Amino acid sequence: MSIGCVLNNSVAILRRITKPTILTIALAGCAIGSTANPSDVGPYPNNYLDIVKAQIQADYYDPSSLQDFLIAAPFEGRLMFTDGWVVCFRVNAKNQLGGYTGEQEHSYLISNGVIVQQGDQAGCSNAQYTEWTAMEGVGLKPNDQSK
Repeated sequence: MSIGCVLNNSVAILRRITKPTILTIALAGCAIGSTANPSDVGPYPNNYLDIVKAQIQADYYDPSSLQDFLIAAPFEGRLMFTDGWVVCFRVNAKNQLGGYTGEQEHSYLISNGVIVQQGDQAGCSNAQYTEWTAMEGVGLKPNDQSK
C-alpha cells in the first residue's frame, strides 16, 4: 500500500467524523477544567444539600419517586467554561411514563450560592458518593398543591 493510499484513507475517515462528535470531544475537555479562580466560585456552599434539594424538586417530574440517591460533597471545578463548586449525584427516578430510568449520574455547578450550570456525569468519575436518604421521596414539587 502506498503512502498516497494511506493518506487518502485517513482523510476519508476524518471526513466521516460528524460535527457533533468533534464538538463532543472538544467540550469534554471543558467539563472539569483546571483549578477554578477563587473570586469566581464564591465561598464553599455549606448549604449545598438545601440548594440541590430545591433544584431537584423543580427539575424532576416526580421527585417523590427518587430512589438510591447518592451525593458527593462539592469540589472546585468548571462546567462549560464556568467556574464554581461541582456537586455530583446519582439517582434512580421515574420518567413521565411511570417507569424507573435506572441510576443516572448528574452534576450541578454552584457559584455564590446559586446553581448556574447543570450537567450529566461531567467530572464525576472520581467523586466520593455517600447515601442521601433524606432525598428519597422528597414529596411534592413546590408548585404542586394538588396532592
